[in-house]
Amino acid sequence: MLADLPKAARSPYVVAVAATKGGTGKTSIATALAVESARRGLDVLLVDADARQRSAALWAAAREASPRVPCKVFTPPPPESSTNPLLALRDLIGERDLVLLDAGGADSRALRAVLAVADLVLVPLRAGAFELWSLDDLAGILDALAVVRDAPPPVVLVLNQAPAGKLADEARALLATYVARPGWTLAEPVVRARVAWPRAGGSGLSPAEFDAPARADIDRLYDVLTRLGLPEPQETFE
Repeated sequence: MLADLPKAARSPYVVAVAATKGGTGKTSIATALAVESARRGLDVLLVDADARQRSAALWAAAREASPRVPCKVFTPPPPESSTNPLLALRDLIGERDLVLLDAGGADSRALRAVLAVADLVLVPLRAGAFELWSLDDLAGILDALAVVRDAPPPVVLVLNQAPAGKLADEARALLATYVARPGWTLAEPVVRARVAWPRAGGSGLSPAEFDAPARADIDRLYDVLTRLGLPEPQETFE
């Protein structure tokens, strides 16, 4: 059981930014939240759990702005190894205020390890049927992890890169059908499609560092996560 791991494995607050479908904007959301957490004074670690793509690690390597965001890559031990992947992830994380785990967009040993240690699972979704269908797959994985944790982590769905107007409202209405699952909630704010998002990623920046509307989107999402358990900011970085 996860509770049987050494206490240090549970000292940081761990957010898994995850989905079982690629292209939903997981890395963009994870990196933006990492910058905002560091800006607010938290000791944050970004973990790239997609060892094949390594998008978060590439973003961190490109980042030259302050505050800097440390990033590590998590590769689970091979199936034939006697090393427990949860212990390997614990050793990688160490002790922080907050850890943001950027998981790959497919079911894998890395994704399951990430979900097993998460205090909260944040699921970015675009407005499309394929993304909605993938939620059933994610729910099944979380159910299967009952053997290693006492209770499933809370899950927060956020509509990402939302279109303007009624399309966003219709997409949120579809997402709302999934919040009937115990422990699942739908974030009230949406992350709008803005030019700041594609501009930011390749430069190692957050969209919040490009324009005020993008920063407002991130602030609103961050406030939702804080109410659900994210560590309180200690100070504002300027």
